[in-house]
Amino acid sequence: MAKPSVLISVRDPADAFALARMFTDAGLSAIADTSARVVELASRYCPSLIVLDVEQGRAGGAELLSELRRNLATRGVRIIVVSSFDDEKARAAAASVGALAFAVKPFDCAFVRAIAALVRATEAAVAAASA
Repeated sequence: MAKPSVLISVRDPADAFALARMFTDAGLSAIADTSARVVELASRYCPSLIVLDVEQGRAGGAELLSELRRNLATRGVRIIVVSSFDDEKARAAAASVGALAFAVKPFDCAFVRAIAALVRATEAAVAAASA
């Protein structure tokens, strides 16, 4: 598999599929998973962006976010934390470990297009710097 631009790790399979489809429609490659495999997948694929649901199962999203920040392979990846609830405690926890943004589900296509534009700009800047 080619390197995905976006790794989506959310609790609900329907949300994972819908988000992956929206990012694909916005011109980015995406991979979605609904489990705590996000650290393994992020280490393997090194995506430009991770969309991480704080409402994950056994390993909560906040714990996964902290683990992603401690992992050398994933430390610099941009992460958007998502939740079904607009919770100040979750927002603060996400910000404290370096999340790029906190967003409340559900998302609309305009939100995904804006994030996709950011990812494309970042990837272009990285490509230009390494050329």
